[in-house]
Amino acid sequence: LKQSQQEQTYNVNLIGKFKSSWARTTAVFGADFSRLTDNGVMLGDPLMQTVNLQTPVFSSFQTPVQGPYNTFFNSANTYTTSGVYAQLQSTLFDSLHILLGGRYADLNIESVTLPPAWFTSRTDTTSTTKFLPRAGAVFDITKGFSIYASYSEGMKGNPFVLYEGKPQPQTSTQQEAGIKFNFSNGLSGSAAVFQINNDGVPVSQGIFARADGQQRSTGFETNLLWQPTSNWQVWFNYANVNAEQVNNAGAALAGNQLNAVPNNSGRLWVNYRFTGQLKGWRAGAGVYAASSAYIDAANLYKTPGYATLDGSVAYEADRYTVSLSVKNLTDRQYYTPYSYFGGRVAPGQNRTVFANVALRF
Repeated sequence: LKQSQQEQTYNVNLIGKFKSSWARTTAVFGADFSRLTDNGVMLGDPLMQTVNLQTPVFSSFQTPVQGPYNTFFNSANTYTTSGVYAQLQSTLFDSLHILLGGRYADLNIESVTLPPAWFTSRTDTTSTTKFLPRAGAVFDITKGFSIYASYSEGMKGNPFVLYEGKPQPQTSTQQEAGIKFNFSNGLSGSAAVFQINNDGVPVSQGIFARADGQQRSTGFETNLLWQPTSNWQVWFNYANVNAEQVNNAGAALAGNQLNAVPNNSGRLWVNYRFTGQLKGWRAGAGVYAASSAYIDAANLYKTPGYATLDGSVAYEADRYTVSLSVKNLTDRQYYTPYSYFGGRVAPGQNRTVFANVALRF
């Protein structure tokens, strides 16, 4: 496998702010352009020789000219996205916050299959234009307690996908509603229910894919932050997600759970800031947990749930911050889904240490 990507992105906008006795408004008008080139080559052994994993012997890799490896495909894809957008964000009477916006987007996909390849070389192009609206509102019921709702639509291309026919864009809609709060006892956060619909999802048919997948994710998520004193911080995040296939597509039947998406996941983190002679130091520890997740679209196999422990210590001064953090502190062995040719697993991240230094000028 060999793949290379290059991307160019440009964005220009004009921002205007307006204020009256009953409203504060920010208007944004802009245009954007992005061009992504995605070139990929896959070489493989057409004989598909088996290997005894108890006493493995692997043949050395050779070029297609020398054999036995052949070029399965050699593709060059270009994704060009452009559009104009406008957004209006207003606060009315200090309690109602409204966001209205939209983007007129154009997506052009050019997929070129180059020789040598084991199938006929071809060039496919697709151009799609779509208006993508977004809207949201937050209403402050009382000081420190609000309700909100939002709606948005999206469209994107999927790099490194070989379609049976012309490449197709993937479209989405997202709806969300919930509450936000900030109480005097130091407890703040949000809780929301959501639904995300995806259409035109690539569905693998061997090496090729068809853009006929329909998927839906519904669920609940919450973020809580409790600061009982200036020293202590307790942060909690939890998500319950039901991600399922809507239609029959390839090996995925309607109602199957999407692979690599756990139904339950969350994190608990506790942080302490020292005072007195240790002022500037802080230490934290937490646990991340996730339930089991399917590794294949047919829902035949899944990885077990797992939990990992993390920790950190840092020193912060006026001009710099030095921190040391450790993920998977106990070096827990676990597996996560790895999406490749119908479903695989990969070892989870081993104990990993990160050191960071930040300077402020």
